[in-house]
Amino acid sequence: MTVFGLLVLFCYCLISINGHGYLYEPVARSSAWLVDSSFKQCCTWPQHMEMFCGGLGHQWRVNGLSGFFFNQQKYILSSPFSLDGKCSICGEPYDKQVKLFEKGGAMYKGTIVKTYTQGQEIDVKVMVS
Repeated sequence: MTVFGLLVLFCYCLISINGHGYLYEPVARSSAWLVDSSFKQCCTWPQHMEMFCGGLGHQWRVNGLSGFFFNQQKYILSSPFSLDGKCSICGEPYDKQVKLFEKGGAMYKGTIVKTYTQGQEIDVKVMVS
């Protein structure tokens, strides 16, 4: 195989990477069942590595470009429908009415998985696959 062929193959593989991950320490509520047995019965969530705020497009452009508007002078780069990058506490879409892992959700236990003081520096562990 030529060097060009290897370069093309490498670029193809780089583009097609679909990584997943989750917060292991402090553990995210959606992944708590992996480290705390008290969460296993109520809160086993196989998609715990997919808590990505609804996806980049949803997070920044909920209704797509159709939500954008302009005035006579210039295009305005904000949308009345945009979430402006907002994400819910547990990683679910910010605009989702009932969130699984927040208060009132089907998988909310009322258990605080970790407590910190304001300004405290912490070490985190992220599992990436």
